[in-house]
Amino acid sequence: MAIQGFGNVGANAAKSLDDEDYNIMAVSDSRGGIVSEAEGKGLNITEVLAYKEKNGSVSRFPGTKAITNEELLVLNVDVLIPAALENQITIKNEGY
Repeated sequence: MAIQGFGNVGANAAKSLDDEDYNIMAVSDSRGGIVSEAEGKGLNITEVLAYKEKNGSVSRFPGTKAITNEELLVLNVDVLIPAALENQITIKNEGY
């Protein structure tokens, strides 16, 4: 699972899904995104939330690979939650 937009809506969705043991592999905010580097292991959403609260962004969260918002949209995940600004999914990236 990936969540594009880790603001109010995306962060709350991530917390709820994490509480239900969904595997969230990547998240992004307006400054960039992160993807888990651990094979098959998702992000620790509680730690990501605390990091964003302290640093203002998920960017550079330890143990992750930095990705762009565009790269997040085309990750090979089963579920993509678009929780950012409108017009992010376009004809250019929707087919991946």
